[in-house]
Amino acid sequence: QLKLSSRAYDTQVAGIVSGANGVNPGISLSQEGVLEGGQNVALTGRVYVQADATFGAIKPGDIPPQARIRVTAEDLGAEGIDYFGEGLSEQLFDTPAAVARVWRSKAWRREIALSAQETRDPNGRPLTFEWRLLQGDPAHVRITPSEDGRAATVSLDWQEPFAISRDNPIRSSRVDIGLFASNGAHDSAPAILSVYFPPEEARRYEPGPDGTPRIASIDYAARPGVHADPMLIPRADWHDEYHYDAAGALTGWTRTRGDRREDFTPDGARL
Repeated sequence: QLKLSSRAYDTQVAGIVSGANGVNPGISLSQEGVLEGGQNVALTGRVYVQADATFGAIKPGDIPPQARIRVTAEDLGAEGIDYFGEGLSEQLFDTPAAVARVWRSKAWRREIALSAQETRDPNGRPLTFEWRLLQGDPAHVRITPSEDGRAATVSLDWQEPFAISRDNPIRSSRVDIGLFASNGAHDSAPAILSVYFPPEEARRYEPGPDGTPRIASIDYAARPGVHADPMLIPRADWHDEYHYDAAGALTGWTRTRGDRREDFTPDGARL
């Protein structure tokens, strides 16, 4: 558990609190109502640090590795078919230490391939890697690392809001996966993959002919009292019901908005 350092020559330092000397955070990863009053620990970018070597040299061995990740392949939905809104994307941002996605696709399951090849140790020591689920339902997240740990494939299922832990009943809609690198002396701060699931949607999945869950309906306005950032998840007031043929192929969907009904082809064209 992270806490503020209270002594000099602390070799357990895992990160730097952002905001000193007027260098404020650019993007803050947080959730409203959760962990209020915490500190912003820098994941990437530049932060102000005071280093004093007056009373002794700063040893290179005291520097932890720098965990870095990048997406090498992923399943993405299509605007106009999986989600609706000009300019929307499932790719929120990509940095070496943090990658964020918004699940807009109607898919039940999807994969994201990650590489940690750019991870470096300032001391030149050999590294070992650990990929860990930090937040999310372990029954719906599978992490498959490569033999050397420098890559991993993450398979995720659609998830409803879940309790953060047994001791914390606050519900979250964000899955976090962390990569930790160790040089044998120190562990790195994690590089994090975050996937955000729209909390105000009510989805229903049903088994297809092969048993794999497929989308049956999405009610975009099922939970009007649930908070969602409107810049990430624009509000919608319709309900979609999906249709399939006998072989299991999608034939389109019907959209209901109040008394109005519209039919769409599998490619998103209005009939």
